[in-house]
Amino acid sequence: RLLKSPLRFLLQYESIVQTGPVWKRKGLFSKRRQLILTDTPRLIYVDPATMVQKGEIPWTQQQPVRVEIVNDTSFDVVTPGRVYHISSDDSTTARVWNDAIEALLRQQA
Repeated sequence: RLLKSPLRFLLQYESIVQTGPVWKRKGLFSKRRQLILTDTPRLIYVDPATMVQKGEIPWTQQQPVRVEIVNDTSFDVVTPGRVYHISSDDSTTARVWNDAIEALLRQQA
């Protein structure tokens, strides 16, 4: 019998570079999510209770994302079609995520 991986949303040979609990805000409401940055690169957000993928922030070499730090705990991920508002309870979150995403963007260039 095959066991299903709890990380079934990862692609074959894809590794996690950065992950952490965040609040993803859309409109007036915020939802707790686990944000995952992979080496392909992809930004995925999952429900931390069920580990079911809830969405993916689109990112291609032709249309890379941009991170805008709002404050120590909040940052925006800007894509051509949408701005994703992310925050956390940790005061270093914005800088840590910015640095991880920027490192992958430099590798893509």
